[in-house]
Amino acid sequence: MPSCRQPEPALTRRALLAAGLGLAPLQGWATQNADAEALLRKGGVVVVFRHALAPGTFDPPGMRLGDCSTQRNLSDAGRAQARRIGEWFKERQLQPAAVRSSPWCRCMDSATLAFGTPEVWAALGSPHGAPETTGARHLHELRKALVTASARSGRFR
Repeated sequence: MPSCRQPEPALTRRALLAAGLGLAPLQGWATQNADAEALLRKGGVVVVFRHALAPGTFDPPGMRLGDCSTQRNLSDAGRAQARRIGEWFKERQLQPAAVRSSPWCRCMDSATLAFGTPEVWAALGSPHGAPETTGARHLHELRKALVTASARSGRFR
């Protein structure tokens, strides 16, 4: 959630775990963040992933959200990476209360391979071909969800 403003106090009061597990080696991340497991067990935490490895930079011209054949998708290495993320959580018996994903296929596939079928949430997607107000509305939805999740001890999302 890029923003020039300072985070709202409600977001900084509770732990917010934003981890790029899909992009960095999982074991390296776990070593650098020794408190991550404890935070997850305590709850009131949101774990944020980007999709696993999907080579390239942009979707091809003519990309359609509902058609994975028109999008940049996970590679074999990306699918293995997403599975490893899920295994890390499963080995520690950590089950998220909810899993949400942007509607892009690479994001849905990453979430599905790691945790099972996610809820598609447009607020996590890029405002592809949408009016200027969409980005602001998505940011508002994301902030509201973070505040709500941070109040739920014993659970993480």
